[in-house]
Amino acid sequence: MAGTNGMAKRPTKQELKRFKVPPIEFECGTYELWVGRELNDNGDAVKEGICYQPHKGEHVLVIPVGTMGSLFGLTRMSGPEDEDADGVLGDGTDAASLAVQRDAAQRRLQRQAEAFEQIITTLARRVVWWDWTDLGGEPLPQPYRNPEVLTGLDASELFWLQRKLTGETAVEEGNVERGSGNGSLAQAPSRGN
Repeated sequence: MAGTNGMAKRPTKQELKRFKVPPIEFECGTYELWVGRELNDNGDAVKEGICYQPHKGEHVLVIPVGTMGSLFGLTRMSGPEDEDADGVLGDGTDAASLAVQRDAAQRRLQRQAEAFEQIITTLARRVVWWDWTDLGGEPLPQPYRNPEVLTGLDASELFWLQRKLTGETAVEEGNVERGSGNGSLAQAPSRGN
């Protein structure tokens, strides 16, 4: 349902009651998009670049439960290099070495594609509503049960949303606390919101 300015209307409290775990809301101003930043192999900035906060003042409602699939997806996206390419005999330029390296690269790409699919599928089931806009200021379609919307996001936006979903960023910001036992999130006591 569209609201003013083409934005999707925020779900009412009554509409949110259908969810078995109540969605929680995050303000998205902590998402940072760096332009021109260069990092070394250790992840340290060697050139700072410019930091933008394109979703400042925008919000997202998420069902605060991570899944094993989404956690495995993140692990697979940032996992170790393919071990099959390690210890290749020769100088790495002979046909056998190149074939092993090519096969390892193909397996790595396949794993990353599968991990990406897991992440966007999970996010499409957990991101209930948002008022996000694209870099041109136009409203983005709602992602709930619509994973195609998520494929158009910047990789850093996907990872930021995934961290929100699993609670990493939320816990750091004090918005939620870890639930007991299963690694899910529970809403922190209200602070007057």
